[in-house]
Amino acid sequence: TDDDETHFSLLTSVKSTFNLLIDGMAQHGFVSPNMTQNYMYKPNKKSSVHLTLTPKAGDVDLYVNLIQNGLNTTQRDWRMPTETEHDAKAKYRVNSKALTISKTDIEKCGKNCMILASVFPVLAYPKVAVPKQSYLIMASSEFLVLHEGEGHTDYVEGKLFKFYRFSVNCDECTLKISVTPLSGGDPDLYITKGLDRLPSQLDHDFMAATMAGEYLEVNTKSEYFEKNEGQNKSMRGEYTIGVYGFKNTTYSIQVSTNTTSLTELNRGMPVSVKQIKNSFRAFSYLHWTNTSFKISVSAHSGFPIIRAVFVQDPKENLEKLIPKNDHQATWNSMTHRSSHDLIISNTDAAFGFEGYYIITIETQTSSSYTLVIQDLHEHHITYLKMGESIRGSVEYEKFVRYGFNPVSQNDLLITANQLHGEVELFIGSNQNVSNEEYLWTIPGNAILEISSSGTNSFQIGQNYYVAIYGTTEAEFSLVITQEESTVKISEGLPQLFQLGQGEKVALFFEATEAPFIKTQEIPKLFPKNPFKSGKPIIVSFSLLSQTQGFQPEVYALEISKRKNVRDLVMPGPKHNTKAFTFWPNNSRSMHGFVKISDEKESVLFGIVGKFKNSDTMNQSLKGKLSFMASSSQIITLPNNLEFSGALYSKGSFQVYEISMKLGQFVELYVKPCTGEVAFSLTNDVISNKDIVNQEHYYDNIKNGKISVRVHFSPGTHYITVKPLSLEHNGAQKMALYRIGTKLASQNSTSMMMYPGNRGIIDWKLKENSILLNWSPIMKGSEDEQESDEQKASHDNITYTIYITHEKQRMDTVCALNYGKNIVHLPIPTLTSFSFEFDNSKEDTVYYINVVGDYNEGEEAFVYKELEIFIPKKGAAAGYLKYLLGVCLILAIFGLFMYRKYKITHQMLQYEMSDVRNAAQVTTSVELPTQRKTTYQTLMKEDMQLNEQDFHF
Repeated sequence: TDDDETHFSLLTSVKSTFNLLIDGMAQHGFVSPNMTQNYMYKPNKKSSVHLTLTPKAGDVDLYVNLIQNGLNTTQRDWRMPTETEHDAKAKYRVNSKALTISKTDIEKCGKNCMILASVFPVLAYPKVAVPKQSYLIMASSEFLVLHEGEGHTDYVEGKLFKFYRFSVNCDECTLKISVTPLSGGDPDLYITKGLDRLPSQLDHDFMAATMAGEYLEVNTKSEYFEKNEGQNKSMRGEYTIGVYGFKNTTYSIQVSTNTTSLTELNRGMPVSVKQIKNSFRAFSYLHWTNTSFKISVSAHSGFPIIRAVFVQDPKENLEKLIPKNDHQATWNSMTHRSSHDLIISNTDAAFGFEGYYIITIETQTSSSYTLVIQDLHEHHITYLKMGESIRGSVEYEKFVRYGFNPVSQNDLLITANQLHGEVELFIGSNQNVSNEEYLWTIPGNAILEISSSGTNSFQIGQNYYVAIYGTTEAEFSLVITQEESTVKISEGLPQLFQLGQGEKVALFFEATEAPFIKTQEIPKLFPKNPFKSGKPIIVSFSLLSQTQGFQPEVYALEISKRKNVRDLVMPGPKHNTKAFTFWPNNSRSMHGFVKISDEKESVLFGIVGKFKNSDTMNQSLKGKLSFMASSSQIITLPNNLEFSGALYSKGSFQVYEISMKLGQFVELYVKPCTGEVAFSLTNDVISNKDIVNQEHYYDNIKNGKISVRVHFSPGTHYITVKPLSLEHNGAQKMALYRIGTKLASQNSTSMMMYPGNRGIIDWKLKENSILLNWSPIMKGSEDEQESDEQKASHDNITYTIYITHEKQRMDTVCALNYGKNIVHLPIPTLTSFSFEFDNSKEDTVYYINVVGDYNEGEEAFVYKELEIFIPKKGAAAGYLKYLLGVCLILAIFGLFMYRKYKITHQMLQYEMSDVRNAAQVTTSVELPTQRKTTYQTLMKEDMQLNEQDFHF
């Protein structure tokens, strides 16, 4: 051992003998295709016995027999449990197999009862050979003993506790406890130091009771040690850990201290982790097969960086083996994605098996994430934390499989939001569920609702599996939840939901900041800062309604770090917590934000379903929506969807991430609403400093949008949107816009749609009405000559007239929908419209435009705005009198000026006559030569003056 005190168990055995199970103590074991392992356990009649079997590599089964009077008979007389003859078999529960033998059965077995358990190997996956299938087995009648760094899967019923013991053998260290729910039950964590009392909700020394997974760190700086141990503070001793089930739940629990640098990962078992800013966490994974696998991180906040190396023995030169930078790592991930995969391929030169992978997670900002190891073959199962969204990918015509375990009667809701590409979902109770064998199926971007009663229902406690099939190479987000439960959403990741009129869903979001780009300026929406301390953080969110007439309301509530989420009332109409939102009229996309303090790091969103015409609608109708939230300014932009965004200052910006599995032509567009914006394309996230220097910004507006067709190469690309100008929107200046993508072909420009006649609207003024005429939407190139064959089909096009009396911007769809006092008049698929006007009291000015909507708003085309001035009725006579008056004044003024001209002309004639007479007079006095010359020259020049030179 090293310098620390060490507790261990030692067992030696030979083939076909029985290993003794000690109460509460786990044993490692392995089996092979030609070998089984046998165990015996002496039960305590005072309580039931729990047996758990956790596979580490491969798959194994557990069979049990109860032997009456087993202590007084020889092994020859014992009934050996086999695959066909046994008293009980352990049930498959997520990634472990569990079996409970009741107190009644043990009493029936008799005083000298013996429990025999046999572990049999199972073919883990078809066509995948596992030479040694390892596992962890444990029997307990009261407490389970947890082992350093090793995960344990368990189950607890609602409103009950499951207890564990753990020994700490160091004075100055940190005890780290992680509880990860594998179903929607939401376990809580309560701990006492010592074994003299059991922890409860009212009596405990340490606790963590938030939403979803729990993570707790205990050290000598904790409040308990300050109050109870004074100067002699020490972590050394026994700890009693209680997991409380708020509802029935399956979970994994893992305990470690910082004296051991590595935390063990089990294939397919997710682990919840919370990590502080600028820190490292190290993990180890034992890989037995010559198959590729991937390390997946789904971050709810922050931007974890993954690094990995392969070693044969992680205990040798441990500190040197842990990769803390890219130079030390063989594999590393991207630094600016919240959720991503690191693929370890068996074709890599450094790939190895029957050995360990050392994995480190670095966080440059406070982060909360879920880490899981997934094999890259179709039969691998990854177990989901119900109620938490994850990000995944699938290859063309391949499967990715997930497992889950419903624990309540509430209806199941399953959805996969297609980020890029297309997928299909197949759900069933068979681990190898496929498109040929399934119970339920749905396409991507759809929601499946499964009832727990009636025909084709699900069973509580039964394992179910989701097989996601790649119709193309695709990337998706997946969430499985049960009604009335809170969903934990991830940073910048869109998620799909479905609500009826008045129905609600609660979404939990943890805020963070991107460490590699400067956060945009905080909008000054409030006259005073509502937070007395702490740095304000902006959590922006976008909601896209995918159902006509469906416009849900969004509410938000800030959550303190130490607040129990379940103690909060879901934000909604009865609480004054409505979020600051911008939802243009007739738009399916809404943008908003919540301003919080870093002391309140989380937000609880409440979305309430609302239809425009709720009085006449079918009450069973459901509306579909996509929702995403971000506090880091990096948002995943799915294909063929449109979201709203807002920028609050000239120095602000927003970054969107788009991934391509294949090289594709994509039309990327931005529709300005208030203010003006521009966007650029890059292959990497650019810093705030570089944004000003970007040369390839697109800012020319055409048909109400800025668009560019580009061929994206496989990989991740980034779109940066910046404001060119801001406009007032109520009390706040901003640039509000909508952004989206569309898949396009290389020759798609030849099939462009646009308003005919260059978008010009003709009009005629009648006695009391105005008649408007415009050309229909056309197909083809605007440079081509228009013809009847080019006209777009009117079956999918509707036109809307926008009319207002106020001068304002009307050249974009967003500006028209969001403008002030603009009347929207949807009309049939005609290309003319007439409306009456009233000019009896005053002059009237109309500002008019037309928008053609294709395929229910899928595409919109803006015509050229029109201004019409109509004078007040009966004002023509008044204008004539005014004109005659002006003419009379001009005539009088002209007459006066003519008379003045004649008088001046006559006076000039007289003066010229005098000058001529004076030039002819002789004198006897001789003038000086110089003076005479000058005078004569002057007179000569004067005589040359023409009469016209005096005219003016």
